[in-house]
Amino acid sequence: MPNVLIRNSFAEVEVPSPKRKCALWHITSRCNSNCIYCYGTFDGSSYLAQNSIAREASFEDICNGIAFLAKKGLEVVHICGGEPFLRDDLEDIIAQFNNNGINVCLLSNFSFWPQSIDVMLKKGMIKMISTSIDSNIIEINNRTRLYGDNALANIKHVLQLRKEYFLSYDVGIYSVLTKYNLKFAYDLIDWAIENGINYITLQPVYLPDNHPRYKDLSIDRSQYSDLSKIFDYLNDKKDKIQSTGQVMQKIISMQYLGSDNIAYNCFGLNGLYYFIDGEGTIKSCPIRKEVLGRIQDLEQVQNIQKTTSTCNKLCMDCIGSWEIMYPEERS
Repeated sequence: MPNVLIRNSFAEVEVPSPKRKCALWHITSRCNSNCIYCYGTFDGSSYLAQNSIAREASFEDICNGIAFLAKKGLEVVHICGGEPFLRDDLEDIIAQFNNNGINVCLLSNFSFWPQSIDVMLKKGMIKMISTSIDSNIIEINNRTRLYGDNALANIKHVLQLRKEYFLSYDVGIYSVLTKYNLKFAYDLIDWAIENGINYITLQPVYLPDNHPRYKDLSIDRSQYSDLSKIFDYLNDKKDKIQSTGQVMQKIISMQYLGSDNIAYNCFGLNGLYYFIDGEGTIKSCPIRKEVLGRIQDLEQVQNIQKTTSTCNKLCMDCIGSWEIMYPEERS
């Protein structure tokens, strides 16, 4: 039976349950980038400053967690951060997953390239490697993220490595759509297809309405038609590249039809989960308990503490962790 992720008076989105058990694992809070819409700093402050001291499990604790999850039948893990490449023990962590029969998908900003990644790819230790990039045009990407030139160079590297050594791992792209790069999304899709990238996710930006860059970044209702056309274009390419275009199209349609029951993005505060609804209001989530990220704005914190809501068990983090594992299993 499918899981009903969203249901309201306008539409319903159903996604089949994964055939394998998967987990999303943030192995570090450290990051060398400072994306201006980062979920870890929804008050618009510096992620780098907030995470100058890493919050991450020790290698021993991670090994214990892997053993526990293996006993529970975990088959796939999606490793992310922060920036996972910053962990010196990343190869050892991935080896532990492999030794317990767990397939590894890895998400990085590709800002730098440890040689150990080449080794793991050649050994088949990583089944899918993906990067966060908002445009294949460096100047457009760098309006929201850093290191666009490095990311593009390293995407070409992993594609060339796969071709040169006849390897079988998949390569993916995660892109956040903002007012800055919306009209360039077609170029990104075409570029990904032309270069043999297997998977692309386009996620519209979601920010609270008191974020200092809200007006600059957030896509509003007046741009829904443009946004919808992008997903139509992506869906037309489904025989050439895997994506979540159809599911995202329905989610976005409901957003602009006025649904207030959809959790668009999640973040953490004092060890608890919160989400932003379609109107930019922050609400509490009783379902999930922890995430890397925090808010510093006192007034915003007080508003959160006053607010309670019922979660419909959908957030972009949740669906994002599922979609990258099982693109072939979506209806």
